[in-house]
Amino acid sequence: MTGLSACGIPGNDSSNKFTVGVFPLYVSMPVWVAQEQGIFEQHGLDVDVKTILSGPTLISALNSNSIDVMLNGATIALSARATGQPINLITPTIPSSIYHMIASKQVIDSCPYVNDPYPKPILCAKGKRIGVGSLGTESHIAGITILEEAGLEETDASWVPAGGGEALGSSMQQGQIDIMFAEDTAATYATEVINVGSPLVDLKHDGPFADWFGNGAWALEPQLQQSPEKYQQFADAVGDAIAWIKDPANVAEARAVFKKNAPNISDQTIDGVLASSTNSFGTTATCSSIETITKWLTKTNQIAEGKGPTTCRDIEWKTATFS
Repeated sequence: MTGLSACGIPGNDSSNKFTVGVFPLYVSMPVWVAQEQGIFEQHGLDVDVKTILSGPTLISALNSNSIDVMLNGATIALSARATGQPINLITPTIPSSIYHMIASKQVIDSCPYVNDPYPKPILCAKGKRIGVGSLGTESHIAGITILEEAGLEETDASWVPAGGGEALGSSMQQGQIDIMFAEDTAATYATEVINVGSPLVDLKHDGPFADWFGNGAWALEPQLQQSPEKYQQFADAVGDAIAWIKDPANVAEARAVFKKNAPNISDQTIDGVLASSTNSFGTTATCSSIETITKWLTKTNQIAEGKGPTTCRDIEWKTATFS
């Protein structure tokens, strides 16, 4: 493995081995594709992909040098940086928000604000049960922020930890939640596969998450300085994988890659996500999206005032691209 060992001793920089930590979700497609299609190998890397189920565990794995790169959103990385951990961005992979606010058919049919301009439809959440992955996570805190857009407070709704992916849709189908705050896989499953919900607001274009950094590849600065060529190779491979994903000629192979790495997700959900979310991948993010996240983390007391980056330039490695 590259970089520093747990004792701070330089690793073997001559090795081409690289370990990447990812979530078992669609956001990991660039790494899955780069591995399955031999793109990492073409760029001179022997990559081992580890599935890790939580952001804090990814951070721990990065700090212990169990992985060289983690694929995750900006909030966990910026929160870790605020505590002194030198995490930098190698490359964006999803430069925009992945959030959706989906309401059950019953809520859509009964709420008088559904067709009003943003943020009025959010009032439909008052007194309802809102499903999130787990309590205290980014999706939960982001959901509270959305309620505030319509003048509601956290206590105006009940929050239900319902798991990620298709579990949220299943909870809605079983009548356990009325609204979900979810990423692409969960939203597609609920709205297109089992057809139990519809978008309440368009969070990709309206509200505080419209200019939002969705996902990227991150590493520790000492490792980046130890092996800059390898991280350049990694960034180039991810860029090639994203171009491959966005090529319509590769849809069937992309579906097979998705299914192999996320076997518990239904075929219909995979097809729906590929159709609706492929264009969300990209390697150039807006600098303002990082500033938006910093302000949100500070406002929600997840980091102390002045501890976040003042600009995207504070977190970027030379391989990262911002507009």
